Amino acid sequence: MSNLTPSDIALMVNEFGKVSFLKLLNVMNRLEDGVLVDIGIYHGASSKMMLDSATKNRNKIFAIDPIPSFSSNHPNYTYIKGDSVKVGRE
Repeated sequence: MSNLTPSDIALMVNEFGKVSFLKLLNVMNRLEDGVLVDIGIYHGASSKMMLDSATKNRNKIFAIDPIPSFSSNHPNYTYIKGDSVKVGRE
């Protein structure tokens, strides 16, 4: 959890619940060379969790949302503006 701030962690625990947060964090820390999709960015809790280990684990993240309230210029992070159902079809 090297890049996650206490406020990031609090946001994630609030959004996912403590048990789910710990399970997701464990998966994100183990996953390597993966392609992850964050559907509905909201405040970016999922994206931040994915980004925390993205460089070290060589994961690519694609985030889909029509109006996100989170953005990142991380080289492994690609934002796609749009509705997830429409983007999924394309």
